[in-house]
Amino acid sequence: LTHLRHFFPSPSHQKPLGITKTKKALPWIISRFMSEVIDEQLGLPEINLDSEYKDISRQYINPAIGGHGALVIQPYIKWGANKKTITTPDLQLAEAVALVETLNNWRVVEAMTISMMSFQKSKLFGKGNLDMLRDKVRKSPKITAVFISVNLLRHVQ
Repeated sequence: LTHLRHFFPSPSHQKPLGITKTKKALPWIISRFMSEVIDEQLGLPEINLDSEYKDISRQYINPAIGGHGALVIQPYIKWGANKKTITTPDLQLAEAVALVETLNNWRVVEAMTISMMSFQKSKLFGKGNLDMLRDKVRKSPKITAVFISVNLLRHVQ
């Protein structure tokens, strides 16, 4: 076991590797060696890590480089005094989709309308709609941006 010290050199200020550390490392070295031998014997195809890395990095590291895939949401008032009567939610959604498509390197992945009671609440969506939107975004790797179309600007915008 003393020949394994070559693989695990120790700094001069520490004690040399003892038998217990070497015994723990030996199975790892053997399994590492055996897996390489088995891979060679089976003739497993090599994985092109460069192309896989590029695919993953395009999706997750900086999706803005390749553009965004947007989920377009058009909230609308179901009923009441604030309900719009001169247009429909579908026409507003079509306008929002057209707006997103004019942005460079952006594409619309999905578009939907969501009914609401009022725009004057502190939170735009309730728990149910928020959970539904969260699940939709998590299930689709193509969605990298959410565009919520509201026709009024607030001080935070």
